[in-house]
Amino acid sequence: MKTFRSDISGKEYPVSQKVIGSSLNEKLIDLIRQEKPDFSVNHCLSVTELKDYRERYIVHHLSAQTGKIADLAKNVMESIAGDTILADAIEEENKSEATVGQKVADKVASFGGSWTFIISFIVFCCYGLVSMHLYCSTKGLIHIRLFF
Repeated sequence: MKTFRSDISGKEYPVSQKVIGSSLNEKLIDLIRQEKPDFSVNHCLSVTELKDYRERYIVHHLSAQTGKIADLAKNVMESIAGDTILADAIEEENKSEATVGQKVADKVASFGGSWTFIISFIVFCCYGLVSMHLYCSTKGLIHIRLFF
């Protein structure tokens, strides 16, 4: 496996993790230069290190804009750090805040759209049709003719 040495940490990483400085935003390069003054567009770093610098940049930018990091900003940062989707976290929050009626509606909807419900409904309908047909034929209300 081919590797490269990061100009940030000096550690070895797989070549697939290599990021060239020329592909970075100028503001991100400025942030890196605060710690590594000799870093230039010709140097390279790993995706993991880039992720860390991006996170720091966003925290710095949000802090400068608002003076503090709000809950939403923290969620965004945790999502970036954990490679998760924000919609999943929001959905979890909404589930915990759901009313009893909403929870019941969710359960009914999940069962109503399931294969268990669909198959049971078909069986119930077939049973009902056969039962009704047998009842009517025993009372003389209909006459069954099969294959004649």
